[in-house]
Amino acid sequence: VEACRYVDEVHSTGPRQITREFMHESGYALYAMGYSDKREHLAKRANCRDLPEQMVAVIPYTQGISSTLLRERVLSRYAEN
Repeated sequence: VEACRYVDEVHSTGPRQITREFMHESGYALYAMGYSDKREHLAKRANCRDLPEQMVAVIPYTQGISSTLLRERVLSRYAEN
């Protein structure tokens, strides 16, 4: 994610529940997330239920490109060695 030219900053740690207080204290105006299906969307939205809709941005899902697929590729290549 850090390698993406459109990303200013990445934090790999944080609370499970994203609250308005956390966003304010961290200086964030927008929480971005992506999902591949309704179940995943509901699960991710539950993690930021305190945030109003205008503070949540949904990144469109691109079929065939996901962190899950990348992890699976890395693990399969690691298992081959």
